[in-house]
Amino acid sequence: MESTTNRKNQELLKLINLSLKYGNLSVFHNTNFSLNTHEIHALVGEHGAGKSSLAKIIAGFQEPKTGFIEYNGVELKNHSPQLAKQKKIEMVTQNNPLFNQFTIANNILIGKVPFLLGLFNHNKAARVISAFF
Repeated sequence: MESTTNRKNQELLKLINLSLKYGNLSVFHNTNFSLNTHEIHALVGEHGAGKSSLAKIIAGFQEPKTGFIEYNGVELKNHSPQLAKQKKIEMVTQNNPLFNQFTIANNILIGKVPFLLGLFNHNKAARVISAFF
């Protein structure tokens, strides 16, 4: 069985020389980032720093001015929200209405896990979440 240490060293997502501009305003320039399997990252910064724009590029909602994204070592061509979902890339926006009584993971799964007798199926959600880890 593969150890957790070995799995963490597998590069999953890589952003290479991404740049984005809105008109004359450079949001970010030649930005590089990599994410290994079983890692969780947070984008933190001041208002207008480009956090949401970077997340939108990763989730396929926006195209960078320059650079590209690799997933499992393969460049993503024609990246889109549909392709991102196929790769299990999800984005929770800051304006997303969440259910306070649910975990973050369950909020992400709303609309993706079938309801059971009109109620959110927490058991099914737990099985879906455990498949990621």
